[in-house]
Amino acid sequence: MQTVMDTVMKILYKRSGSTTGSAGGDYRRSTSAGSDGDSSGVLSGTTINMSNSSTITNGSCNRLINTGDTVEIINSAAPILGEVKVQIYNDTIDDSSVSFSCYDTCEDICLSLAKRLGITPTMLNCFGLGILDVTLKKHYWIAPKQKPSDICYNMMQTQEYKVFFRMRFFPEQSKCRQLDEVDPRCLEYLTWQVKWDFLHSISSCNWEESKTDEARGFSCMLILLALRLHSEKENCTENLKNYMKKRDLDNFLPVPLRKKLVEGKVLKNNMLKKVEELQRTHPVEHCDSYYIMKWCLQVAMKQNKSYKTETFVAYDLDIDNEEFEPIDGDEPPSQIAEKQELMITIRIDKSKPTLTVMEMNERRMHTIDCYVENVSKLEICPTDLDGVTWWRVHIFRQDGHPEMLYFDDSKEAYSFATCVECYNRLTVDYYDTVCTELVPSLFNELNTLRAHGPVRDEFVKKKLLKKNSKDLYILRLNLKYYDQYDVLYLPSITINTKLKKVTLPKIVRVEDGYTVDGSGRQPQDIKFLMNDLVREANLFPSTCLRIKPQSEGCDLLHSFILGKEPVDVHDEDEEKREKRKIENQPKVYNRNDLKLQSMLGQGHFTEVYRGLLLEQHHVIIKKMRVKDIEDGDFRLVQEAFSEGIDKLVALADYQYFVAYMGMSMTPDVCMILKGTSHGSLQQFLQSRDPTLPMLSLHHLLDANIQVASALVYMVNIPYKYFFLRELYFRYFCGL
Repeated sequence: MQTVMDTVMKILYKRSGSTTGSAGGDYRRSTSAGSDGDSSGVLSGTTINMSNSSTITNGSCNRLINTGDTVEIINSAAPILGEVKVQIYNDTIDDSSVSFSCYDTCEDICLSLAKRLGITPTMLNCFGLGILDVTLKKHYWIAPKQKPSDICYNMMQTQEYKVFFRMRFFPEQSKCRQLDEVDPRCLEYLTWQVKWDFLHSISSCNWEESKTDEARGFSCMLILLALRLHSEKENCTENLKNYMKKRDLDNFLPVPLRKKLVEGKVLKNNMLKKVEELQRTHPVEHCDSYYIMKWCLQVAMKQNKSYKTETFVAYDLDIDNEEFEPIDGDEPPSQIAEKQELMITIRIDKSKPTLTVMEMNERRMHTIDCYVENVSKLEICPTDLDGVTWWRVHIFRQDGHPEMLYFDDSKEAYSFATCVECYNRLTVDYYDTVCTELVPSLFNELNTLRAHGPVRDEFVKKKLLKKNSKDLYILRLNLKYYDQYDVLYLPSITINTKLKKVTLPKIVRVEDGYTVDGSGRQPQDIKFLMNDLVREANLFPSTCLRIKPQSEGCDLLHSFILGKEPVDVHDEDEEKREKRKIENQPKVYNRNDLKLQSMLGQGHFTEVYRGLLLEQHHVIIKKMRVKDIEDGDFRLVQEAFSEGIDKLVALADYQYFVAYMGMSMTPDVCMILKGTSHGSLQQFLQSRDPTLPMLSLHHLLDANIQVASALVYMVNIPYKYFFLRELYFRYFCGL
């Protein structure tokens, strides 16, 4: 069906270019379509055509449309059917739009706009395409592989919907102060986005009536920012009165706060006095325009918690799957026995994205309340019920409680799903996904190369130092320029060694693979091409240190969104590490500290129980059967028992072995080993308990890798009598 639609659209494209005229034919921009991320131009008050599938010559009224194997020259003087206009924010109150081909996907459009606006690859992770419902003043978000033309072209013709390129995942409030260092173009664009929301009273920046004074104060900050930008551009002294003579106060106030006639004049005079006061407290010598931008963002996010919160409407459906035989003249029974409206909220709570689902009638407080990181898998599927298409979202959670949500609108369903997916990628695991349908192609490329995403140099250096080998390097996506990778390595393995960085040439994707931009090189598989480029760089290290899916995030994005660094025990200072080591030393416990639960097994001299230590730690308790030991054998058994304890204590690395936690002497001698809340690996895999966590393929593969690593480790230790049952599986101890 898609092939037929593409063919029809190509024919319509050809026909649309058969006439000439002035309407819709003026497509202008300041630089070429292929400009890279270092562009510093400002988009303002013009319609621009940029597309991954089109090339425009500046000042020409013809367009090159790449429709597959051939390139067709289409006259753009007449409007083209299927064209999608994406709104962008600028320093004026007027809308600016960028035109794209109907064949472009969401990620294609976002990438083109980010390059044109100068937004770095790092910050592009926080952006998306939002469909603004002008009536409801709410944004619906498009999935990376979806085409906006397939979703909203008909809606946009009614002027009730507009597609915006906007930041979806905002920085933590304190991180706004560093945004100009990370990405100054992103700081500018985000400021214009917040300003646009404020002036148009969008729900994400909807000031309460009780905060009218705060809203007017924010307007004064916007006036000061505009004045400072004007003076910097014109290289002149700030003059507020002259500047405001040519500008209306309505350009800085949302509609509900605008006044007319006498009242408006009084308001303007009062606000200008406030701006003059801000000028004195924030002089231009110490506070440039970037300073005012960061200040505006901090104030806006402090006053509007909705910038870190998204809400969705879904339904809990009681579906009657019982089959009925049709009877002539009778209507078929309804498939939906009961429908309950739900309010879904995803917000940053206690420095973690939290997912909450509440019933609208308040009979129950909530049905779901968990962190986004606890969502292990998410599936989206359309289903037909009573002749109506519903979008079913199946949520698999690590605590073993799957949830089913139904959406009556695909835009709402994909907005919710992309929010969960992106928060998981930005704050939990950058290289993994909870929904394969929503993964951008860039992440497939990173996983193919096992390359790192946006991580700091400090992270790279620590990882290389930990491996203690000069023969290793790390491949990282360049933090500033698109389609480029960095090779980072250490000339020597010492703490004071400076990290070396080599940036590889820009690579581009072509029909038969990948090649170096402008080199005329034969296309290759991206892995072979990258290996060749590293080899040609004549670097000393020869082995790439890969990423570890499901165990590594990206510290840059993590700290940007949550305002704190990812927790890493390897980053502890020596004092904290020593303190933690002392706290985890084996101890002697009283019998009252132990609570025996179920027996796991018994031998000739010992019994093994599952139990609790101090009523909170799952442990395995190995107790001597004193009453069954003959007097002559007691000393031998006790010595063997003590010898086993000594050898457990001697094992400094508990990575592969069950940790020894201590012992109890009375009334029976007991050995206490660290337990797992869900039993052994075999018990866990064979269990039919629906409340147990769901395991992904990565978990199962990692468990096999741990077993193999433990066997290799056991070959090199003097204690050959340890068996596989003593292996310690990290994934199951903490569940």
